[in-house]
Amino acid sequence: MYRGIRFAYLWGRDVAAEIKKPQVMADLKLLSDAGLSLDSGGGEKDVPNLLRISDRIPNLRIIINHLPGAPIPEDPAARARYEQGLRELGKRPQVYVKVSEIFQRVDAKGRRVQSGGRIPRELSFYRPRLDEIWETFGPDRLLFASDWTNSEPMGTFGETLRLVQEYFTQKGPDAVEKFFWKNSLAIYKWVKRAPAQPGGLAQGATVKQWTPAGGIQVVCPKEMGFVNPGNIDVNPADGHLYVCDRAEDDASRTATGLWRIDPGPTTTRTRMTGNVFALYSVPADGQPALDSFIEGTRGIAFLPNGAYFICGHKDGSIWYVDTTGILHRYLRGSGRKDGYVLPDDTHPPLVFQDYFAQPRAVTIGPDGSLIAVSNDSGYVFVVKNVAPPVLPRDLRPESFDSSGLRLGWSGLLGHAYIVERTPSLQPPAWAAIGATSGKAGLTEFVDSSSGSFGRAFYRLSPPR
Repeated sequence: MYRGIRFAYLWGRDVAAEIKKPQVMADLKLLSDAGLSLDSGGGEKDVPNLLRISDRIPNLRIIINHLPGAPIPEDPAARARYEQGLRELGKRPQVYVKVSEIFQRVDAKGRRVQSGGRIPRELSFYRPRLDEIWETFGPDRLLFASDWTNSEPMGTFGETLRLVQEYFTQKGPDAVEKFFWKNSLAIYKWVKRAPAQPGGLAQGATVKQWTPAGGIQVVCPKEMGFVNPGNIDVNPADGHLYVCDRAEDDASRTATGLWRIDPGPTTTRTRMTGNVFALYSVPADGQPALDSFIEGTRGIAFLPNGAYFICGHKDGSIWYVDTTGILHRYLRGSGRKDGYVLPDDTHPPLVFQDYFAQPRAVTIGPDGSLIAVSNDSGYVFVVKNVAPPVLPRDLRPESFDSSGLRLGWSGLLGHAYIVERTPSLQPPAWAAIGATSGKAGLTEFVDSSSGSFGRAFYRLSPPR
């Protein structure tokens, strides 16, 4: 797959001298005319060269490599010229950035060193530089690149991936998809070679509605990107249509998830559960649904208050998502094979084993009961009285140390708890500070920011 060339200060090449040659610029113009791209560096010497090339060949797509790792000049005047040059490149829509070479070796004062020192792993150390790049180039022109195996002395592939996942997840699901694959289509214009490649999502499925007055009408066209839509439901709390896409024909697994349909002059959709690049690749109690990958999302059923039940065909379980967007495992199942051992006359949460397999659909019956369909063999079961369990009454401080205040209570396995805090009861200003999964017996939660308060009050909030 040949999509362009790299032209940088490598292998003894002097780029500044080379681009003064008419033949070199003519060759770069041919590269642009062929729809190919130019990769280059992003250091102090590179930026003036890229500006000159872009001035002469404005349609050439230029990809700046390893910008997070590019040394920033220490001299104030040189630094100002460098940053001004990057801002100018940021104004040019054909200039893109590979976000790679993030990890750096630094001394005790945070200055880059060639040896010794330490290599920070926490996102907070690198966030200022990533924020500068984000603000300069925006979500449509950044691309994930690992620089593997060159990156190995500084950090593993997994460490690099986790760092950028954490950063871009905080920018929202659309930014995540653009960063990890969608932007690569615009940047390299790579050629689709398999039907399941994500570039083919625009040839996906449509969602239609029927009304007595209008007959059959398209709600979501193919261009919206659905692959294998499953159940749909309308949220009584906001009136929006929600669509599950199990996306089993999407090998990248980036299309999987629950989506809210936002009507308007141009109908759009908003992701409500994470894809395979979500912060949590395996869902668990206490996690935000938006940050959790539920494989093969297929069934959706809303309660009157906007909370909902969702099931994943390949995930295997039925989850309850409260009105704050927090996951609670409700009924545990398997995403593989077949099986059914769900006992009668017991009430969820049931999470001690796999009770069924491959849930297909969920809905709320006229009496408020949850009705679910599972297994290839087609079991249908009903859960009456879907109210969440009563909260424990023994919330208490367990200890206080450098990590923060440790709270404890008698938990219920398989139930997620939301922890809220207020600095005063006159009047109270309760705010959720986190969530955690219940344990059988003592369940704990650490408030790492408790030291910022002279005093604070805590409570457990029910799923809502």
